[in-house]
Amino acid sequence: MTRPSTSHARPAPVKLDPDKCAGCGACLNSCPTDVFRFDLESQKAVLAYAWDCSYCFLCIDDCPTSAIEVDSAISSPRRHSLYSNLTESELIYREAAAD
Repeated sequence: MTRPSTSHARPAPVKLDPDKCAGCGACLNSCPTDVFRFDLESQKAVLAYAWDCSYCFLCIDDCPTSAIEVDSAISSPRRHSLYSNLTESELIYREAAAD
């Protein structure tokens, strides 16, 4: 039986800058495919399964220190917010209605 290769010809689609990571865990909570893990020694997030990334971009949206990058060549319809085409007054109305 042949084992699947763990090496990849191209770079990982997700990058995490450990110098920018604050260790808040937002990426761990937002990632639906568990790409990130928490390293107890460094008290920061680490990329554990970068190739499992589903390109939802939730980690980028949730990271308060902008420590995460996803390959810019990747296109995903999920990258565009449902609210991106709303005017400011429409956003204010939606926020008030949600309260």
